[in-house]
Amino acid sequence: MIRKGFEKFWSYYMANYKKLMIIPLILVIVFGAVLLNNKIKTGEFIDKDVSLKGGTTITVTTNESMDPHLLESKLKQVFGTDDVTVRVLTEPFSNRVVGYSMQLDINENKTMIMNKLSSIFHPLPEEDVSIGYQGPSLAKTFFHEIVYILMFSFLLVSLVSYYYFRNIFATFAIIISVVGDIICILGLMNLLGIKFTTATIGALLMIVGYSTDSNILLSTNILKRREGSLSYRIRKALKTELTQDLSSYTVYFTMLALSNVAIIQHIATILIMGIFFDEIFTLIWNNGLQRLWVEKHGD
Repeated sequence: MIRKGFEKFWSYYMANYKKLMIIPLILVIVFGAVLLNNKIKTGEFIDKDVSLKGGTTITVTTNESMDPHLLESKLKQVFGTDDVTVRVLTEPFSNRVVGYSMQLDINENKTMIMNKLSSIFHPLPEEDVSIGYQGPSLAKTFFHEIVYILMFSFLLVSLVSYYYFRNIFATFAIIISVVGDIICILGLMNLLGIKFTTATIGALLMIVGYSTDSNILLSTNILKRREGSLSYRIRKALKTELTQDLSSYTVYFTMLALSNVAIIQHIATILIMGIFFDEIFTLIWNNGLQRLWVEKHGD
């Protein structure tokens, strides 16, 4: 039954690859519009946390259980800012609360912060509070460096792809597939309220490498290999790609479920998004573009 269903899907996939290319195109338009809308409203394409725009990070160690939404509302009222992010800290493998990590767009001294926090947490020993500051100038400089790193990574991907295929069109198809993946990740982050952090750049660089690998794998089977038919080669690449994706999903969902470290959870979330969109852009968009090239120039 499953095999029969797969064969039906495979026949449709091979026969209608041109029509299917509208799916990733729509995704790029939709999530690109989300980023543009955010730029118009806030002046930034993506929402950044305090590590990339400046502000204060407060960590409170406490066993007091509090609804994070209620805590966020109280912090906004007490500190007079709408830019507040709250993360609940729990023990590994349990839901027991051990504290809260809060990021606020404020620049106040420790005494003022402690006085305001005392109206929310009872009691609040000073040794249970950790306060960190990030200056806006340093944060802005760091964010610009992140952008340069991403641009440089795309340059290297372009050079490696062109060196391997010696084909401008193949290189172009791979690059726009990777770019489409990144655009959709950032757009979905905005929709879900996930802020761009220093950990995000690490996850995005991993996605660039992962997506490039899967696109090169598919392109190699379409453009360079000659054993069997084109359908056989694409099917072989699809099997390898989906096996790789299943393994990655298993690892990243495990990270997300078992870890209570915010950075690990954030990275796992971005990687899961990236693999999902990579499947669409690799198996539909890149596949379609490479097959159009083959049809025009011969298998």
